Amino acid sequence: MRLPRDAWYWCWDRISSACWGLESRPVFVFVLLSLAFGSAISVVTPPLRGPDEISHFLRIYSYSRGELLPANEAEGRKGIFIEPELYNQLFFFRNAGERFARNRDDGLRYGVIMRGVSRPGSAVQGAEQPAKFMAFAGTEGYTPVVYAPYIVAAALGNLFGLEFPSMLLVMRFFGLITFTAIAAYAVTVTPRLKWAFVFVAMLPASIYNRSVLSADGAALACALVVTAVCFSAVQRL
Repeated sequence: MRLPRDAWYWCWDRISSACWGLESRPVFVFVLLSLAFGSAISVVTPPLRGPDEISHFLRIYSYSRGELLPANEAEGRKGIFIEPELYNQLFFFRNAGERFARNRDDGLRYGVIMRGVSRPGSAVQGAEQPAKFMAFAGTEGYTPVVYAPYIVAAALGNLFGLEFPSMLLVMRFFGLITFTAIAAYAVTVTPRLKWAFVFVAMLPASIYNRSVLSADGAALACALVVTAVCFSAVQRL
């Protein structure tokens, strides 16, 4: 069944109007796409499978406990002493990710590995010890500013007694929302190239770093703001 020509014109007119409306609202489009795709990435990415995510988590966790400077050191490596229960969960999810990466080409599925999540502590002996040391592995020099939303989320997680997977997901969402808001501010401030800012902020690497624990999400968002402010200053000259 073919639509009359007038019906095609009507549909095309509605589509054109919708596209024009979205084209004039780059901030709205960016926020919508960033939160939609970012939330999906945050949920489907297994715990600690982001780049150096375990190192970022440990540094954020230490900041949430008020440890601004890495006070603990073992064998020349700075780090943090954490309770055995959390240590066992980190150990389990880190090894699960490494095992999946090694064996996924052989047909191993992450869901099969996660069947042991109810008893992660069985992978580690000596859980009766009062604390376990874990090294920061390069994140000891990172300022708490780049971790600000994650620190707030970790503090809330500690307050409400969230287990590690739930706490990590809350931290990811806090970071996604915060850095999306900062990037959206940059799109709002810049007098020119608004869509170019949107496209840069929606690059796969950009949105991925906003969706997992990373210092790069904050770095990119702040770089966009600095660039936008410079463009705005030049515009006023």
